Amino acid sequence: MTESKKQTWLVELKTVTPAFVGGAAPNAGAEIRVPSIRGALRAWYRLLVGPDAAAGLQLKDPAEAESRLFGGTARGEGQGRLVLSLTGPPPRGAMPWTGRVGTGRGYLGFSLNLGSNRRLAVPPGTRFGLRFTFPRGIAATEAKRLYGTLWTWCWLGGLGSRSHRALGSLAPAAWPPRVADLAGNSLKPPLDLPDPSRTTNLRDFAYRLAEGLWTVDDTMMLGREHQVPPQPACRLGKDHPVVVWAGASGTPWPSWEGALEEIGQHLADFRKQRDIDGIPGGTLRTLEAGRPLRQAPARTTFGLPLGLQRIRPRGRRFELRPYVADPLPGSSRAEELGRAYQDVRGRAPSPLFIHLAPCGKGYVAVYTLMAGPWPGRDLDIREARQSRGFAPAVPNLDLPLRYIRSLPGRKEVKL
Repeated sequence: MTESKKQTWLVELKTVTPAFVGGAAPNAGAEIRVPSIRGALRAWYRLLVGPDAAAGLQLKDPAEAESRLFGGTARGEGQGRLVLSLTGPPPRGAMPWTGRVGTGRGYLGFSLNLGSNRRLAVPPGTRFGLRFTFPRGIAATEAKRLYGTLWTWCWLGGLGSRSHRALGSLAPAAWPPRVADLAGNSLKPPLDLPDPSRTTNLRDFAYRLAEGLWTVDDTMMLGREHQVPPQPACRLGKDHPVVVWAGASGTPWPSWEGALEEIGQHLADFRKQRDIDGIPGGTLRTLEAGRPLRQAPARTTFGLPLGLQRIRPRGRRFELRPYVADPLPGSSRAEELGRAYQDVRGRAPSPLFIHLAPCGKGYVAVYTLMAGPWPGRDLDIREARQSRGFAPAVPNLDLPLRYIRSLPGRKEVKL
């Protein structure tokens, strides 16, 4: 594989909403760290190319995959091509969370003030520089894929706790990044990608976002059929929409606080609809009566919450946990890798990403629904103090689709 010149990329980013990126002591302060950014980029790379391509299953040399860029130890890859660093001191903050229970913001930031939690955040408007260095060079195809990943993460993703719910949203303070060789001579960016923030209304923002996603699509092969069986892991695909919304008014919100309030209230109202779980007799009433659930509560397909716990005076405790298929005789390497990508140790993330993005002098929300196995579809239900049998879940990924299609005045971006 022919490599391009050794090079560096320099991009300036800013926080759009509070970023809860605390470490071991999140109640003492927050700090944006390189390992967190690297992990987010790696996760989005996998979402874009799919787990089979990320694992190198489509390549003659498996090392020329995700681990070639980011590093790995499974096959002796060692250090990756990318060296990531901040251009200044790590951004820190001690902004308290003010979202109260019963408000839209409180709903999006659920758990940040729960129990002993008093989480602190890096405040909105904090700027920092991020440097990508490739001291050993990088192949042109890899550079395009990583550059597309950076752009997609900036406009669809986030960083830290509750980043699936619009907190920790980031955006480029200036785009495109400065690309140069190691001597400082300017180079052409790997891809020509737009800056949607330069628009002033929902329609133009959606168009510019679509422009960028189409380019990334061509580069990352989104939605293309792979040469291995489909994997039980989430990814961004053509059959799941990206939606842009600016609230009932249809015009960008003037403040991030107002944006989060309306976004959170709309989501709360939808998920609290009567009989939304599709369980005759009601979810909690069924559990309280000691009857087993015959399907996963539909609202768990949002990934929030995965754990449904109800403790009665008699000590009954009910819980949900992700489905894990037993190894099958003759299973392929692709299937084994797919299982390895599933997080089976705790709460599953939401398949719905909500990102708040700047649009002119205001803000718009970007909703992205990932494909893959999620609570409400591939989930076992067990009662911890009874038998270890389980009730099969039913397909229910359509509930988040119903939700984003309930947004009035939305603009849908089709891949």
